[in-house]
Amino acid sequence: LGRTYVNVDLSTVEGIEKASDWELASSGMADVVFSPHLNQIAEKLLDGQHKGRMFVLMIHPCVREFKRFRHRRKMELLHHGKGLITNENSEEGNGDILSMSYTAYSKSHLVEDNWMMRTILDKPRESYPELTSEDMHAAKELLRIKAIIGLYDDILGAIRHYSRYFGWDGFGSGENISERAVKCFEKSVLEGMKREVEEDELMTAVIASGSGLNQESLETPFITAQEEETREGSMAWENILERNRFDLELYLYGQKLYSYQVGLN
Repeated sequence: LGRTYVNVDLSTVEGIEKASDWELASSGMADVVFSPHLNQIAEKLLDGQHKGRMFVLMIHPCVREFKRFRHRRKMELLHHGKGLITNENSEEGNGDILSMSYTAYSKSHLVEDNWMMRTILDKPRESYPELTSEDMHAAKELLRIKAIIGLYDDILGAIRHYSRYFGWDGFGSGENISERAVKCFEKSVLEGMKREVEEDELMTAVIASGSGLNQESLETPFITAQEEETREGSMAWENILERNRFDLELYLYGQKLYSYQVGLN
């Protein structure tokens, strides 16, 4: 699968401003852009002549937060290298993130508060501490009207859904479906997911040993992550849900939209 990128970071508002100055949308250099700043993308990059279609890969809020936790631990470990790992205050959620359990993390200030819904509506917690039922309705309508939905739990099905809608599989132009192209997409995604799992397990092994990231740890067999703490119904799961009730409702709505959209293909 060939990959060509435009060297601009759309994960930041500053990067979007730069892309706007470069007239990225009208340049035709990019077919797909990725960004968590939906409103800024719409305002700065798109216009009446250069429209976009939002596609979303939705993930259960608890699974998202567990993945975010592992990512933060990995970044912290890479940053500190062989630095000491301490347990001070970890159970209260205020200590070193490397020494936190999933349960401790779920009690900490690091867990997001309805990140998905706040991102869609551009309502950060600092300015909008409380979300409302009206916000819930607005977010659902935005997804219903504007978004092509995919689910992380069915990521290969999502790839085929996106490919069919955007014509990446050749079907829209009257050609036979390019199974080769779709399989290429699927292979890339599966390789990325495998790499992510292996990195997560490696980080867990390194953190458990307290030895830091070095050649020896890279050669150590992977160990199973703390699965019990992340199971549905666990304390960590329930703690995260408590802060993400709106995101859960939006995710369940997304599941229904996905089934409906796929059925139209």
